[in-house]
Amino acid sequence: MRKKRIIVLLLLIGYLLFSLVFSVALQSSKDRSRQEFDLLLAERIYDAVENRFQGPIMVAKVMASDTMVHEMLAAEKDRQRQETEARFAAWLTGIQKSGDYDTVYLVSDSTRRYYTSDGINKIVDQTKDSHDKWYEMFKNSNAPYVVSVDVDQVHDKEWTLFVDARITDDRGRFLGSCGVGVFISGLQELIREFEEEYNAHIQLVNSDGLVMVDTNTYNIETTHYGSNDLSEKDEYIYVPRGLNGSTVTKYVKDLNFFLVVQTEAGYQEKAMNSGIFWGELAAFIIIALGIMFTLRGGGGERSGERERSQTDPLTGLHNRNYFKDVYGERGVFNTTRYKTIAVFDIDFFKEINDTMDGDAILVMVADCARKYLGDQGDIYRWGGDEFVVLMQWSVDFAYEICREFCKDIEKDGRATVSVGITEVRLSDTIKKNYYRAAQGCYLVKEMGGNGVKRE
Repeated sequence: MRKKRIIVLLLLIGYLLFSLVFSVALQSSKDRSRQEFDLLLAERIYDAVENRFQGPIMVAKVMASDTMVHEMLAAEKDRQRQETEARFAAWLTGIQKSGDYDTVYLVSDSTRRYYTSDGINKIVDQTKDSHDKWYEMFKNSNAPYVVSVDVDQVHDKEWTLFVDARITDDRGRFLGSCGVGVFISGLQELIREFEEEYNAHIQLVNSDGLVMVDTNTYNIETTHYGSNDLSEKDEYIYVPRGLNGSTVTKYVKDLNFFLVVQTEAGYQEKAMNSGIFWGELAAFIIIALGIMFTLRGGGGERSGERERSQTDPLTGLHNRNYFKDVYGERGVFNTTRYKTIAVFDIDFFKEINDTMDGDAILVMVADCARKYLGDQGDIYRWGGDEFVVLMQWSVDFAYEICREFCKDIEKDGRATVSVGITEVRLSDTIKKNYYRAAQGCYLVKEMGGNGVKRE
């Protein structure tokens, strides 16, 4: 009887030790999983925000460097006001339509006229309108461009994210400011989808912690992010909060804002805590068996799902996910195979999609690009109507091929394309190579589209 009691006692002690070790290991695994999940979520949001504004920033820079604008500003006082107003309005209208921006503008420093696509809106004068102090602040900043959040007085004081670019002549003298603006409401909708799906709170704040973008409009420029974990280092800063949540921050260099992602107990946490110990142990065993089954024969289906996630279902081209897996969007090229990178998109696609079958146009353009490229590179559907092409040809030869590609699309009669190309520099990051090509594409679009620009 005594031996049986000892055996039972030993079994009980063994069970308790096993439970303790397993619980500690499980909690450690949960903590690691939570951190990895939160960091991946923050990276996904960061990419979405950055991608939303790289176009407007590029366009504002191109606008400021346009020699036609410099010439018009230099001759502004020598021409009739109506003539100058009409030319600037037409120029701004073309830019607004090409990028589907909510607002575009130019301010002449010599006359202080505020030009929009509708003509002269006002004369900028902070002594009469305190709201105009933004112009003097930008002028005195000496920054090539600034991203700011402000109410747009032209559009019923709608909260707008402006990209202001500095216009200077060949001697570096300040001529004025120009730029584009997009309503915050679009960005709020994008952020709201992430918040609802992942039980998170997402904000963009400035260096002082003042909230610049929030799904709750009342928080914009009225509340502060109360923490000192903001860093301009190029890394994600992870800070646990209590038992269930965390805060991840990341500096968005192009915007000069900080992304702040605060998470609570998400569906992962709820799933982890939903059962008692035996439920967790049973799940662990089931998962282990599932992994064994997958290793033995279930890998084909998962491989197929992964392949589908990396392929655009409409055009059959590899997509941005595939590109990131192969090269890493923030990395460098790991091959010397490609000599040229091109970025192209369809001109005025929104208007085309409203009147014709947009999917059919996308397929036609993708097929035509395949025909010209052949086996001399790779094409990726980057997003929407934008494509990225890696080519083995020299940039000079690629330029001629792209010109023929544009002519072929034009002959179809349904659309035209704008193409920017640049030589691949292995010493630059992939992002820098992409931006050079994209800048050429945006410059072609600004000039009316249907062409190729080499950067």
